[in-house]
Amino acid sequence: MLIGSMIRDMQIIVLDNQNDPPEIQDLNDTCIVAGSTLNINVSATDPNTGQYITLQGQGGPLEYGSNPASFALTSSQGLVSSNFIWNTGCNDIRRHFYSVIFKAEDDFSFGFTEQHLVDLKTWRIWVVAPPPKNLIATPYMNNIKLEWDSLYDCASASHFKGFSLWRKEGSNAFNIDSCETGLSGKGYYKIADKLSTYFYNDLNLNRGKSYCYRVLAHFHLGSDQFPYNETESLPSNEACAELMQDIPLITKASVLETSSSFGKMNLSWTKPIADDLDTIQNSGPYNYEIYRGTGLSPNSFSLIHSITDMNYYSFNDTSYLDSNLNTIDNAYTYYIRFNSNSILIGDAPTSSSIFLGIGETDNTLNLSWDENTAWINSEYHIYRKNSMGIFDSIGVSNNKSYSDTGLANGDEYCYKIKSSGAYSDTNIYKPLINWSQEDCGTPIDTIPPCPPEISVYNYCEDIPDDIWQSHYYYNLVSWPAMSEACADDIVQYNIYYKANQFLNYGFISSLSDKNDTSFIHNGLIESVAGCYYVTAIDSYYNESPMSNEVCVDNCPVYVLPNIFTPNGDKANDIFTPFMPFRFIDHIELKVYNRWGNQVFETKDAEINWDGYNLSSGKKVQSGVYFYTCDLFEKRLSGVVKSKTPLKGWIEIIY
Repeated sequence: MLIGSMIRDMQIIVLDNQNDPPEIQDLNDTCIVAGSTLNINVSATDPNTGQYITLQGQGGPLEYGSNPASFALTSSQGLVSSNFIWNTGCNDIRRHFYSVIFKAEDDFSFGFTEQHLVDLKTWRIWVVAPPPKNLIATPYMNNIKLEWDSLYDCASASHFKGFSLWRKEGSNAFNIDSCETGLSGKGYYKIADKLSTYFYNDLNLNRGKSYCYRVLAHFHLGSDQFPYNETESLPSNEACAELMQDIPLITKASVLETSSSFGKMNLSWTKPIADDLDTIQNSGPYNYEIYRGTGLSPNSFSLIHSITDMNYYSFNDTSYLDSNLNTIDNAYTYYIRFNSNSILIGDAPTSSSIFLGIGETDNTLNLSWDENTAWINSEYHIYRKNSMGIFDSIGVSNNKSYSDTGLANGDEYCYKIKSSGAYSDTNIYKPLINWSQEDCGTPIDTIPPCPPEISVYNYCEDIPDDIWQSHYYYNLVSWPAMSEACADDIVQYNIYYKANQFLNYGFISSLSDKNDTSFIHNGLIESVAGCYYVTAIDSYYNESPMSNEVCVDNCPVYVLPNIFTPNGDKANDIFTPFMPFRFIDHIELKVYNRWGNQVFETKDAEINWDGYNLSSGKKVQSGVYFYTCDLFEKRLSGVVKSKTPLKGWIEIIY
């Protein structure tokens, strides 16, 4: 939005002399961590020998702040240099850069006239907040305790507002760039904000995952409710930790056999690590209880199997075959409860099988699947059964969908999915391989063809005012031939029509030849006004969206003669309009004699006046009579009174 403008004159003087300006060395914009000293040598040279150069600087760091930078003005012949020195502090931290402008000026004169030339360079400096230091992650029970150095280097800054804590699964040991603050794009998400302490407890975590953390310091001006000039520090070091593996972790929930009644699931898990479990404190007997729920997120679980052993060293059974299941219609979710000497140690996080679904469309099957596992699946291999009944790999997906294209409509195709994943805890073997159930689908054309683009023609375009022949009363609906790309199997066109804007569309006809791209709507003697649209039908009876709607209106014609002879000779005895008139619903005709007395009126569009005075019942005298005639036309919007009434005279001769 423009808030002001100013126009001023500028005078530019161009001189022809043998002088070139000095040149300041190139300067790269820089970032510096608050508390560090920035010491840069700046120099300038002059291509003309014997001239003195004056080098000086100005800008924010040199002019304000509690600890301004220094840059000594220097003059020398041919080459000049000076050091920019800035002992930055925490109060110099801000979101935006500082600008320093260096100016080099020569001393060229022409006669007694000074004609100095200059070079200017702008240098940008970002002062960034230092990172919190020495972040440590220590696991205990289901939690991880985070601690970092106290006191933070810039805790005394007036605009320091505390810390935020960030977490991700798995490590991202990137190199910290002094110009890149924050953690945007690094895969971490914030779990705590506005921390004023130097520790944090991350609670209720899951085993089998490697949790990695970083800390940021935050600064802003203004209040917490209305902050401005917000900025973040450089990120701290990364600290990672895993919870103790004192419970089993499910590593396989794989469909072994697909059946509605005799399906099988292969279930496997890890054995708790002895050192993490402390088998002296947690003595035998040891017991696994396997629980199963139906679906990906079941509301209830049932105990289906139990494994017990007195000794830890022989407690090595870590798999189970779950049978007699409906793996066609259901996914199954499991968890394993681990007990020591009848005391609950903990439950393994729930994990489910992969459940595959297939969407059927034209020459394509759209596969999608889902699962709910404690580990992360990073890759899915899609298998399709070949003509020999063997499943072949046909593709790989990194997400939970895949489209198999170029298939034959009407043929059945069967698939299953193999996932490859891992826990982020690198101590657990990988990859973890699991299979979905088998599922089949048949491509079918469910995609309608493109709608045609229609036009409508009638004789109103070419003969709007003259009399029509009887065979002119039709509308021609036509459209260009459809492209093969979106209409390769059209078998029919449907034509829809309504006579005016207030009616609903109705089906009037169809064309069963895809090459027939026109339709003549005949028999419209009463009105050619109306609206049309057309749809295309393919071989699977998918109907396209409606085409563009095209409406046409009537072109009414009504002309009156100016003489008639009601003398009973059966020639021109009746006053009527020229026939055939067109698209007139009714009229309001009034006829007057030369004294302004009304002698005739009618609403009948055919008039049929025989020359008798309606009031006296006698024939009117020969002479000239005058009339006004309002026309009520049949239009697309209904019966409408014409804006242009007819006015004229009639001569009656006996």
